[in-house]
Amino acid sequence: MNGRRPYLALGFILAWLLTMQLAYASCDKRPVVPERVELIGRDMLVNGLETTVTALTMRGTPETVSAAFREFWVQEGAPAKGRPQAAGLALSAIDGECFYLLQLPRHSVNGTVKGIFSATSLRGSRQNRVRATDIALPDSIRTMADVESRDFRQVGRTWVLDVPGRGRDSASAYKQKLVEQGWRVISDTPAYALDGTAAVNGYALAMQRGNDRLDAVFSGNGSMSSRAVVNVSRSL
Repeated sequence: MNGRRPYLALGFILAWLLTMQLAYASCDKRPVVPERVELIGRDMLVNGLETTVTALTMRGTPETVSAAFREFWVQEGAPAKGRPQAAGLALSAIDGECFYLLQLPRHSVNGTVKGIFSATSLRGSRQNRVRATDIALPDSIRTMADVESRDFRQVGRTWVLDVPGRGRDSASAYKQKLVEQGWRVISDTPAYALDGTAAVNGYALAMQRGNDRLDAVFSGNGSMSSRAVVNVSRSL
């Protein structure tokens, strides 16, 4: 009888873990039936909200997939909305405290459509693992996007920022700020265009402090403002 106790205990632990997983995955409705699912991010915070993002391959055309998406939410009592985008169509629906978004291209390929599907909880977020106050972001910024994700033994957070001043000047000032706070410069180079020319379209920094690695790219040479993408990865 005593030999069964470890297995009973393990069973209770597995049941508890499954319950916790189901509680976490409350925004788990699937408005379309995919042929293939690729996980992009399961444990993410997008602008402070818990989000799961997957890439879906679906049989049909953008029109038939859009119709199926809308019909699903009509049956659920939460009709979907659609809006055109430069690259295709964005379909969305709010179901209680869950927000669902499906982004589709304009055309199908070989009878299939590849889209990006995200499910976001509107209940509020957990505390960020990489805090902005730990990193010292550039001064006088406006945040355009903020995404945090977690992988095995590593967490990363990416900010897209609107920064006043020219990109080159903003990158130089930011590097100096980080150095004063104990960051070590790994590289500081121009960011060249990807078209094979020698054109400089930004300025890139790579910095290290303890378990934190920071990569930043500043683009835009206008006198008023520039765009900065700051990515921090932390080993756990």
